Amino acid sequence: MYAETRKAVEATGAFITLVRSVSIKDLLEEDKKREQRRFDHSWVNSSETMWATIPPRMEVFIDPKAVRIEGSNRLSTDEQKAKIAQAETRFKERLPEGVRPFVSLIMAGPSTYSQLEDAWMDVGNGLLFPDYFARTNVQTVRGGVADVGRYDPDGQRTVGGWDRNDGYGDVFAVPVGVLPQKLAA
Repeated sequence: MYAETRKAVEATGAFITLVRSVSIKDLLEEDKKREQRRFDHSWVNSSETMWATIPPRMEVFIDPKAVRIEGSNRLSTDEQKAKIAQAETRFKERLPEGVRPFVSLIMAGPSTYSQLEDAWMDVGNGLLFPDYFARTNVQTVRGGVADVGRYDPDGQRTVGGWDRNDGYGDVFAVPVGVLPQKLAA
Protein backbone atom coordinates (compact mmCIF):
# COMPACT_ATOMS: atom_id res chain seq x y z
CA MET A 1 0.00 0.00 0.00
CA TYR A 2 2.98 2.30 0.61
CA ALA A 3 4.03 2.52 -3.06
CA GLU A 4 0.46 3.09 -4.27
CA THR A 5 -0.12 5.81 -1.68
CA ARG A 6 3.15 7.59 -2.44
CA LYS A 7 2.44 7.49 -6.17
CA ALA A 8 -1.04 8.98 -5.62
CA VAL A 9 0.37 11.79 -3.45
CA GLU A 10 3.11 12.52 -6.01
CA ALA A 11 0.42 12.80 -8.71
CA THR A 12 -1.10 15.76 -6.82
CA GLY A 13 2.14 17.72 -7.30
CA ALA A 14 3.09 17.46 -3.63
CA PHE A 15 6.74 17.80 -2.60
CA ILE A 16 7.83 14.69 -0.66
CA THR A 17 10.88 14.35 1.56
CA LEU A 18 12.25 12.28 4.40
CA VAL A 19 12.32 13.82 7.89
CA ARG A 20 15.06 12.52 10.13
CA SER A 21 14.66 11.94 13.83
CA VAL A 22 16.70 14.96 14.95
CA SER A 23 16.01 17.90 17.25
CA ILE A 24 16.29 21.62 16.59
CA LYS A 25 19.53 21.50 18.59
CA ASP A 26 20.91 18.91 16.13
CA LEU A 27 19.78 21.00 13.15
CA LEU A 28 21.49 24.09 14.57
CA GLU A 29 24.75 22.16 14.94
CA GLU A 30 24.48 20.99 11.33
CA ASP A 31 23.69 24.55 10.23
CA LYS A 32 26.92 25.85 11.79
CA LYS A 33 28.82 23.70 9.24
CA ARG A 34 27.05 25.22 6.23
CA GLU A 35 28.78 27.78 4.10
CA GLN A 36 25.61 29.88 4.21
CA ARG A 37 23.62 29.43 7.39
CA ARG A 38 19.87 29.04 7.13
CA PHE A 39 19.03 29.65 10.79
CA ASP A 40 19.39 32.95 12.61
CA HIS A 41 21.02 31.34 15.64
CA SER A 42 20.37 34.40 17.79
CA TRP A 43 16.61 34.08 17.15
CA VAL A 44 16.00 30.46 18.11
CA ASN A 45 13.82 30.04 21.17
CA SER A 46 15.74 28.52 24.07
CA SER A 47 12.86 26.36 25.32
CA GLU A 48 14.19 23.09 26.75
CA THR A 49 10.90 21.39 25.86
CA MET A 50 11.14 22.50 22.25
CA TRP A 51 14.82 21.58 22.00
CA ALA A 52 14.05 18.09 23.34
CA THR A 53 11.20 17.45 20.89
CA ILE A 54 12.31 15.01 18.20
CA PRO A 55 10.05 13.91 15.34
CA PRO A 56 9.93 10.27 14.29
CA ARG A 57 11.70 9.34 11.07
CA MET A 58 9.01 9.68 8.42
CA GLU A 59 8.23 10.75 4.89
CA VAL A 60 6.31 14.00 4.76
CA PHE A 61 4.90 16.13 1.99
CA ILE A 62 3.59 19.60 1.37
CA ASP A 63 1.45 21.06 -1.36
CA PRO A 64 3.69 23.77 -2.86
CA LYS A 65 0.63 25.56 -4.25
CA ALA A 66 -0.94 25.82 -0.79
CA VAL A 67 1.85 25.92 1.78
CA ARG A 68 -0.12 27.98 4.27
CA ILE A 69 -3.83 28.11 4.89
CA GLU A 70 -4.94 31.59 3.93
CA GLY A 71 -6.88 33.37 6.66
CA SER A 72 -5.55 31.09 9.40
CA ASN A 73 -3.13 33.67 10.77
CA ARG A 74 -5.63 35.34 13.09
CA LEU A 75 -6.63 32.06 14.76
CA SER A 76 -5.60 30.19 17.91
CA THR A 77 -3.55 26.99 17.73
CA ASP A 78 -6.64 24.82 18.19
CA GLU A 79 -8.54 26.73 15.49
CA GLN A 80 -5.55 26.33 13.16
CA LYS A 81 -5.47 22.59 13.86
CA ALA A 82 -9.17 22.45 12.90
CA LYS A 83 -8.30 24.25 9.63
CA ILE A 84 -5.62 21.62 8.96
CA ALA A 85 -8.20 18.87 9.55
CA GLN A 86 -10.45 20.56 6.97
CA ALA A 87 -7.51 20.79 4.55
CA GLU A 88 -6.90 17.06 5.09
CA THR A 89 -10.46 16.26 4.06
CA ARG A 90 -10.11 18.37 0.89
CA PHE A 91 -6.69 16.87 0.06
CA LYS A 92 -7.92 13.29 0.46
CA GLU A 93 -10.66 14.02 -2.10
CA ARG A 94 -7.85 14.42 -4.64
CA LEU A 95 -6.61 10.88 -3.94
CA PRO A 96 -7.97 7.50 -5.05
CA GLU A 97 -10.40 6.21 -2.44
CA GLY A 98 -8.25 3.17 -1.62
CA VAL A 99 -5.27 5.20 -0.35
CA ARG A 100 -7.12 7.94 1.53
CA PRO A 101 -6.96 6.21 4.92
CA PHE A 102 -3.17 6.03 4.71
CA VAL A 103 -2.54 9.78 4.44
CA SER A 104 -2.88 12.41 7.14
CA LEU A 105 -2.17 16.13 7.42
CA ILE A 106 -0.74 17.46 10.67
CA MET A 107 0.53 20.58 12.38
CA ALA A 108 4.18 19.59 12.51
CA GLY A 109 6.93 20.43 14.98
CA PRO A 110 9.82 22.88 14.52
CA SER A 111 12.31 20.23 13.41
CA THR A 112 9.92 18.85 10.80
CA TYR A 113 9.11 22.29 9.35
CA SER A 114 12.82 23.19 9.31
CA GLN A 115 13.83 19.94 7.62
CA LEU A 116 11.02 20.32 5.10
CA GLU A 117 12.15 23.82 4.16
CA ASP A 118 15.78 22.69 3.98
CA ALA A 119 14.87 19.86 1.59
CA TRP A 120 12.81 22.31 -0.50
CA MET A 121 15.76 24.70 -0.64
CA ASP A 122 18.25 21.91 -1.39
CA VAL A 123 16.51 21.18 -4.70
CA GLY A 124 16.58 24.85 -5.68
CA ASN A 125 13.01 25.82 -4.88
CA GLY A 126 13.75 28.85 -2.70
CA LEU A 127 11.98 29.41 0.62
CA LEU A 128 8.83 27.69 1.86
CA PHE A 129 8.29 30.36 4.53
CA PRO A 130 9.54 33.56 2.84
CA ASP A 131 7.75 36.15 4.97
CA TYR A 132 5.60 34.31 7.50
CA PHE A 133 5.75 31.60 10.15
CA ALA A 134 4.35 28.08 10.51
CA ARG A 135 2.83 27.56 13.95
CA THR A 136 3.66 24.32 15.73
CA ASN A 137 1.98 22.57 18.62
CA VAL A 138 5.29 22.24 20.50
CA GLN A 139 5.38 24.13 23.77
CA THR A 140 7.97 26.83 24.34
CA VAL A 141 6.70 28.32 27.59
CA ARG A 142 3.48 27.68 29.45
CA GLY A 143 0.72 28.81 27.10
CA GLY A 144 3.17 29.37 24.23
CA VAL A 145 4.09 27.32 21.19
CA ALA A 146 6.96 27.43 18.72
CA ASP A 147 6.75 28.90 15.24
CA VAL A 148 9.18 28.53 12.32
CA GLY A 149 9.81 31.04 9.54
CA ARG A 150 10.99 34.57 8.86
CA TYR A 151 9.70 38.11 8.59
CA ASP A 152 11.14 38.74 5.14
CA PRO A 153 12.80 36.73 2.35
CA ASP A 154 16.21 38.28 3.06
CA GLY A 155 16.22 36.97 6.64
CA GLN A 156 17.37 33.65 7.98
CA ARG A 157 14.94 31.16 9.49
CA THR A 158 13.99 31.77 13.10
CA VAL A 159 12.28 29.51 15.60
CA GLY A 160 10.29 31.71 17.92
CA GLY A 161 7.17 31.39 19.94
CA TRP A 162 3.67 32.74 20.20
CA ASP A 163 0.71 32.47 22.56
CA ARG A 164 -1.15 29.27 21.65
CA ASN A 165 -4.54 30.91 22.26
CA ASP A 166 -4.03 34.01 20.11
CA GLY A 167 -3.74 34.61 16.41
CA TYR A 168 -1.10 36.82 14.85
CA GLY A 169 -0.68 38.33 11.40
CA ASP A 170 2.48 36.41 10.54
CA VAL A 171 1.73 33.00 12.11
CA PHE A 172 -0.20 30.59 9.86
CA ALA A 173 -1.45 27.02 9.89
CA VAL A 174 0.82 25.02 7.57
CA PRO A 175 -0.44 21.49 6.87
CA VAL A 176 2.21 18.81 6.48
CA GLY A 177 1.22 15.47 5.03
CA VAL A 178 2.50 12.22 6.44
CA LEU A 179 2.88 9.12 4.28
CA PRO A 180 2.46 5.63 5.71
CA GLN A 181 5.59 3.97 7.01
CA LYS A 182 7.37 1.93 4.36
CA LEU A 183 7.60 -1.67 5.51
CA ALA A 184 10.76 -3.65 4.87
CA ALA A 185 10.30 -6.50 2.42
